Amino acid sequence: MRDHANDMRWPELRTISVVRFSAAALAPTMTVDPAAVEREFNFRRDTLSTPEKRTFVQIPLRQPTQAADVAARLGRGEDPAAIARSIGVDPIVYTDRPRSAVTDARIAAAAFAMTAGQTSGLVQGDVGPAILRVTAITPGHEATLAESRASIENQLKAQMAEQRAYALSEAYDRAHSGGANMAIAAQQAGATVVSIGPMAANGQTINGPPNPILTPQILQTAFHDLSQGQESDVIEVGRGESYAVRVERVDAPHVPALSEVHDLVMRQYVMQGMAGELRTRINAIQARMDHGENLQTIASSSGGQVGHVAGITLATAQTNQTLGRTFLAGIFGAHVGESFVGEVHGGVAAGKLTAIRIGDLSTIARMIEQSREQVSHQVFGSIAEMAQDWAKSHLPVHTDIDRARQVLNIDATQLPAQPGAPATPAAANSAAHPAPAAGQRPLAQ
Repeated sequence: MRDHANDMRWPELRTISVVRFSAAALAPTMTVDPAAVEREFNFRRDTLSTPEKRTFVQIPLRQPTQAADVAARLGRGEDPAAIARSIGVDPIVYTDRPRSAVTDARIAAAAFAMTAGQTSGLVQGDVGPAILRVTAITPGHEATLAESRASIENQLKAQMAEQRAYALSEAYDRAHSGGANMAIAAQQAGATVVSIGPMAANGQTINGPPNPILTPQILQTAFHDLSQGQESDVIEVGRGESYAVRVERVDAPHVPALSEVHDLVMRQYVMQGMAGELRTRINAIQARMDHGENLQTIASSSGGQVGHVAGITLATAQTNQTLGRTFLAGIFGAHVGESFVGEVHGGVAAGKLTAIRIGDLSTIARMIEQSREQVSHQVFGSIAEMAQDWAKSHLPVHTDIDRARQVLNIDATQLPAQPGAPATPAAANSAAHPAPAAGQRPLAQ
């Protein structure tokens, strides 16, 4: 405790009471009448169903006598756009559209009575004759109560929960506004008070993670808007979501007594001792390796075992789950025959690099090519930075503050006076002529 007092200092801790009115939390507890589900389904049947959709082309006709020729050409598979141009019109293409999306009711009726691949005869539309060709049909789907029941039930539960949460918050607010404290107001409203803490400003408690009912808004109210003993009113944070907070106790930042953190300190002490013992042992093993002792002999005498990692590369090292970061750094930072120490899965290990081999040249070339753009950007970025630095130190630069203000259209009379600077004629003139009285036209700002 003495060695790590600063590290173990607790931040300000607060113990709070919370009353939360949450539609999301209440929804699973709601019970829905099956008859209400059926009524809702019947009301929304059309929106829940998927209408049949069709893809077809409509070629308007200038004269009904063109119908036979246009229909024959469409039947032979000619391009509808080319056919339309040849008779001086533009084709109208409907792609995967429901019947309701076709503005011409007669054209829609004809198109949705045809089969895929069929070409119509002369169709008299609302605005003129036309030939149609249907190329694709996407079947519709009629919604059923069985498949829609779960979704409708959840929606009805959410609506009921929102109403319930609002009613609870209203009842609590009436009691609290009438002078009742949080506990009594909650009891009268039928709400539940939850005690949380001691906890830090992030919601973390001494014994575990934050309570799941805590939200950023609740923490903000508890740690920044209230003092010890104060209670908030009901605060709405969204539809069907509100809360009230009371700060029961505030503990200033302090180093806890050993009795409060005895188990934690004990675990840290044991872990620190184990880490020190491991380091001592692994350093002794590394020293024996550096003296040329056989690795198998060292392992046998120290209760360890020898492992071999062959052909490891920077690419494969990233996916190795057993070798820690420091051990991998030792591998790629050592010379042949040099030993190193690092973390591995479950502890620490000493290793010795036995060989370095050049990689596949085609792979190296590909990696270089992939990094070409990044390297070029870095090189030319460095050159530009060096050029700017050289220009700053070698090229004389002159500034004209008055000219700069003119270019930027800045009124010098509106600038704040520099401390200790003499008043400019403009500033003096401004001081001599105070702001206009009400009704007078002010100077341009």
